[in-house]
Amino acid sequence: MSDETLNTEETLNAELDELVSEAAPEQSEIIHAEKIAEQQCQVNSSKAEFKGTLLMMIGPVVELICPNWNIQQAELDALCDAYADAAAHQWPEGFGEMGPWAGAVLMTAVVVGPRLKTPRKLPPPPEQESEVTAGG
Repeated sequence: MSDETLNTEETLNAELDELVSEAAPEQSEIIHAEKIAEQQCQVNSSKAEFKGTLLMMIGPVVELICPNWNIQQAELDALCDAYADAAAHQWPEGFGEMGPWAGAVLMTAVVVGPRLKTPRKLPPPPEQESEVTAGG
């Protein structure tokens, strides 16, 4: 949506809310409560989405960078909860609101993160026994 379309939609929604509140104040309170509940539901959904992704990213990185710290799963959960709260506050509609580059970077971290301990290159193939005995 363009900014102009968004502004028009926001203006129309504000005018509609004002008309409803004038016509039926108790209905306006119900609508307001429903909107707040819907927003909270969206934030909770985004928080769960962010936490799942953060767990997949942070766990392997912590194991790679500081394996001797012995960070427990409960500590990792608490850390991811805190960052998921912050991310859901900033982007209540989830990853889609972050734009394509942020999503691409996060998905790269999710795919690459668990593989960081794995050597990037295959080990050289072992020498054939026949070559060793023929040369010696």
